Amino acid sequence: MINTVLTNVLAAITTMLMILSLIQAFGYRSRANTVYALSLVLLECAFLFYNIPSGLLPSPVPWLIVCMLSAAYFLQTVALRLMLGRTDCWPARFTVYAALCIIAVFFFWVFNLPHYWRSLSASAMISLAAAESLNALYTERTNFRGTLLIPVIVAYLLFLLAHAVRIVLVLVTANTYQEFMGANAVTTGVFILTILFSVLSWGLFSILKTSILMEERDSQRAMLERLALTDKLTGIRNRNALDQILQSEMYAQERYRKNLSAILADIDFFKNVNDTWGHDTGDVVLKETAKRLAASIREADHLFRWGGEEFLIVLPETGLAGAVETAEKVRLAVSATPIVPVGTVTVSFGAASRDDGETEESWFRRLDRALYLAKQNGRNRVEAAAPAGASGHCLAPEIILGWKKEWDCGNATIDGEHRALVQAGNRLLNR
Repeated sequence: MINTVLTNVLAAITTMLMILSLIQAFGYRSRANTVYALSLVLLECAFLFYNIPSGLLPSPVPWLIVCMLSAAYFLQTVALRLMLGRTDCWPARFTVYAALCIIAVFFFWVFNLPHYWRSLSASAMISLAAAESLNALYTERTNFRGTLLIPVIVAYLLFLLAHAVRIVLVLVTANTYQEFMGANAVTTGVFILTILFSVLSWGLFSILKTSILMEERDSQRAMLERLALTDKLTGIRNRNALDQILQSEMYAQERYRKNLSAILADIDFFKNVNDTWGHDTGDVVLKETAKRLAASIREADHLFRWGGEEFLIVLPETGLAGAVETAEKVRLAVSATPIVPVGTVTVSFGAASRDDGETEESWFRRLDRALYLAKQNGRNRVEAAAPAGASGHCLAPEIILGWKKEWDCGNATIDGEHRALVQAGNRLLNR
C-alpha cells in the first residue's frame, strides 16, 4: 500500500516538474530545458505503469519500464550537457549504452528472469547516467560561480551511492526479493530516494541554468564595456575611457601632491599616407603606431586614441622633464623601423605637466599648443608647454612663428641654423 501511495506522489511531483520545465523551455527557448522536460515525460509514464497490477500488464511492459527509466535519466544527462554548451551532447558511447540496455532487457524478457534482474538493470543504467552527468559537470567546472558546483556534485554522488547500496541489497536478498510494488524496505527506500532526487535534480538544474545565464550576461556586459571603452581599430582605449581615468589621476595628484603629465602625439603627414596609399594602409599605420607607443611606455601609463591620427598618453607621478624624456623615447621608437609600404613614419609630440589646481581645459589647451608648436617647428620633434599661471590660465605661447617651406635654401646645415633661430624667436616672444 505504501509503495502505491509513494508512486502516486512521485507521479504528481513529476507532472508538476514537467510542466515547470516546459514553461522554462518556452521562456528560455532552450533545447536543454526541452530535453529535460522530455525526460520527465518518460519518468511520468514509467511511474504510471507502476500502479497497474502486474497481472494486467503484458509480459514485455515491466521490462519496457526499465528502458523508459534508463532513457529518462540519460536524457537528463543530455540536457545537462546541452546546458553546459557541449557540442557532443550525445556521444557515441551513449549509443553503445542504449544498445546494451535493449539487448539485456530483451534477453531477460525472453528467458523470463526474476524481477530483481529488472531492478538491477534499472539501477545500473541510472548509476551510469549519473556518472556521465558527474563527468560533464567536472569537465565544465570552470563555467560555474564560486562553490555552486559543490552541492550539485555532492547530490549526484549521494544518488550514485544510494543506487549502489540498492544493487548490493537486491543481490543479497535475491532469493526473497518480492515483486517491485510489494511491501519491502528496498523498494520503499528507492521510491523515497527517487522523490527526493527528482525534486533536488530539477532544482539544481534550474540553479545551474540560472548561473550560466548570469555568467553569459556578465560576459556580454564586460564585452560591451570593452567595446565602449576601446578603439576598434587600434585596440587601445578611446576617449570614452579617458574621463574616468583622468579624473582619478587628477584626484590622486591633488590628494597625494604628486606630479601628473600628459603627451599628445600626432602622426606627421598622415593625410598624405591616406591620399597616396589609401585608407587601408592608413589603418595599418595607425595600428602599428599605436603598438609602438604602447610598447614604449610604462605599465602605469595610460594610452588613448585621441582621435584621427592623434594619441594621448597620461603619465602618473611624472613631471615635465620625465614627460619630455618619455616622448623622445617614443618618438625614436616609432621612427626606428619603416612601416611597409609607407616607409619611415614620424610623430610630433607636445608634453605638458598639470599644475596644482589647474583645470583640465587649461591643461589640455597648453598640451595642444605644445603639439602645434612641434608641428610648426618642423615635425618629428618634442615640444614642452610652458607652465600655467597661478590663476590656472594658460601662459603657453600665443604667438608662434612657423617655418615655411620656401625658406629652405637646400643646405641642411644652413636650414638647421635658420630653424634654430625661429625656435629661439618663438621662445623670446612667448616668455
